[in-house]
Amino acid sequence: MSRLDFASLLLAAAVLAASVARADELPKSPIQYVGPAIADSDLAAPDARLRPAVGTQLIQVFRADRKAATKENPWLGFTYSHQGFIAYWGGRFWVDWLIAPVHEHDDPTHTALISSSDGFNWDAPRLVFPAIEYKPGQFTISHMRASFYVAPNGKFLVTSFQGMPTRGDLRMPNQGYGIGRLVREIKEDGSFGPIYFIRNMPNSNSHDGGPGYDEQRNKKWYPYFLDSPDEAFRAACTSMLDNHAYRQQWWEEDRYNVDHGRGRSNTEPFFPINFRFSPDVTVGKAFSYWTAKDGRMIGIWKTAHASESTDGGKTFSTPAPVPGIEPNTSKYWGQQTSDGRWALVYNPKKSERFPLTVATSDDGLTFDNLLAVHGEVAGRKYGFKFASRGPNYVRGILPGNGNPPDGAMWLIYDDAAEDMWVASVPVPITGTVQGPVKEDFESMTPGGAITGWNIYSPMRAPVKVRDDGGNKVLSLSDGEVFDYAKATRVFATAPNVKISYRVKVVKPSGRFDVEVEDRHGERMVQLSIENGELVVIGKEGRKPVGKVSANQWKTIGLEIDHPKSTYALSVDGKVIAAEIPFADPAGEPERLTFRTGGYRGVGAKAAKTDSPDIDKKIPTAEFVVDDVTVQ
Repeated sequence: MSRLDFASLLLAAAVLAASVARADELPKSPIQYVGPAIADSDLAAPDARLRPAVGTQLIQVFRADRKAATKENPWLGFTYSHQGFIAYWGGRFWVDWLIAPVHEHDDPTHTALISSSDGFNWDAPRLVFPAIEYKPGQFTISHMRASFYVAPNGKFLVTSFQGMPTRGDLRMPNQGYGIGRLVREIKEDGSFGPIYFIRNMPNSNSHDGGPGYDEQRNKKWYPYFLDSPDEAFRAACTSMLDNHAYRQQWWEEDRYNVDHGRGRSNTEPFFPINFRFSPDVTVGKAFSYWTAKDGRMIGIWKTAHASESTDGGKTFSTPAPVPGIEPNTSKYWGQQTSDGRWALVYNPKKSERFPLTVATSDDGLTFDNLLAVHGEVAGRKYGFKFASRGPNYVRGILPGNGNPPDGAMWLIYDDAAEDMWVASVPVPITGTVQGPVKEDFESMTPGGAITGWNIYSPMRAPVKVRDDGGNKVLSLSDGEVFDYAKATRVFATAPNVKISYRVKVVKPSGRFDVEVEDRHGERMVQLSIENGELVVIGKEGRKPVGKVSANQWKTIGLEIDHPKSTYALSVDGKVIAAEIPFADPAGEPERLTFRTGGYRGVGAKAAKTDSPDIDKKIPTAEFVVDDVTVQ
């Protein structure tokens, strides 16, 4: 994140205010959020005390690891990952992102890509756009505000901007400095077509007295797309250039408002809206757009400025701050969901990039009911110049870029500019459920979606349904020194609740926590299995109440009496403790959580130096759960 973002936000707001004579002439946002705001005190909790969007599956698809570097692929050891994009095409999910050695805008910055047939099990990453060595020892810095594009003729394209440092120590590839934008085709078998330029940068560096990068100069690296022998590929590229709303996403990096290029005779401005507030204006960055119920196209930029178009994206109104949403320099993502409603996904506070949340709407204009999508804050493993913590820079599947068969809203984002995650948010998006829970996992596909459960599944601490001797179980494994596996089942809120589940310690090298929580995440029941003991955690500390042997099923029962603020605990049908006081004051219970580690909250801000032993291999623990009932 640029150090100029917050300063440029203030500058942009000042210029907007100064550009009109009267208050009633100020631009107005076409959208608003009407729900309650997030208080600063709520950010003491990683989910900001919000209900989770029920059934959301969080899957880590790339984990930074310096030791993963190989001689052939040193970039696999890069620890900066950011700016992800996602599409669904050819029966597969596709994700790409920027990857750099250590810091944001490091030289070189490549574009990496992975793919999956189901969104839960992902192939090994590949480079789709390696950085260009434009001077001896100097490489481009890839940057993306748009990437995938499914053309009307079915061609599947991927793009990436090849930027360069601006001046001095400001290594900013998104201010009109660069060589150009690259494009190539992804084919049905997963292979890549040749790389071409789709837009050159003849104006780049000219205001510093340097030469531009036009088609003639750039052809020493890659040809212009019109030189491709594939007529259908050329047509697909042309359709992308002709898509006004799509190309608006390129403004931040390009900033050259001329529709140039061989074969382009269009004299209209290249960008539907051109920003001139400052060299590093934040308003104008990370454009996202959707079509509202009344047919207007809505656009939203960084810092929660929104605009509208009544001509299909050819022109937009002046962006204005969105009422009810604080301006964050992370991204905002809006889309229509498969149930005909709308969703707006963002970080709700300008001071932090957590949690990742979603608000919903019946018309694409007025949003409410804020829920947590990703409410975990793992922190950072490696030192970083601009160390933001939390899940951020979210993107979803752009209209036209595919519709997953499950109907869920699929998102891509990074955690602390380090690890890449996808989220599958079931539709309709809701924070509550009705009726009892009776779950034996037999209807679920091993390794696939765990329906009705909220899953937090790092690569080294996966949560999966698997076969256990002909019986399907929920497995939580943990071989991650930095993180944990977590599964939560939301149930109908009630003052008195009976919970039962079976648990087996398969690999007893770790810790297994169980909690019952209220709507705000307050943990009234806290149990733990560690070192062969079942432990009750309460106000007086940790109290062992029984033994748990490896590879033996134990049935745990909980009877919660909220009016009395107590619960009873039974093991294999025998009550071993009654009227246990709640560990923390809490409202009525409504969710059950299993986790391979202790509660961590938010913790300290991201460090500037590497955490010790962060890539250390540790013994893998595994715990399996079955026959979960709540009534």
